[in-house]
Amino acid sequence: MMTTSQLRALRIAALILTVGCLLGGQAFYYLPDMPTAPSPVTRHTHPINNHGYITYLTDAQWTARVALFALSGVFLVVFLSVGYAEMKRKKREDGRG
Repeated sequence: MMTTSQLRALRIAALILTVGCLLGGQAFYYLPDMPTAPSPVTRHTHPINNHGYITYLTDAQWTARVALFALSGVFLVVFLSVGYAEMKRKKREDGRG
């Protein structure tokens, strides 16, 4: 079983990773010089709605964006699960559960 300080460290790491992945996924909306029309030559073929304008990402950018958003969800679940486990442990140690 993990100690309370280990659980707290895991929870903090999961929160930092959640925020980092969310910010990384959002960063694709602020890339400079994104084409506003699909460009097979530069491989910008995946459309995203960028504040009312359609811009296009490459396959690698699209995959990275989707992966970052998915990982942020995974890390959020870890953060919440560890918080719940920490809460249950504290109740058990206090004799309330």
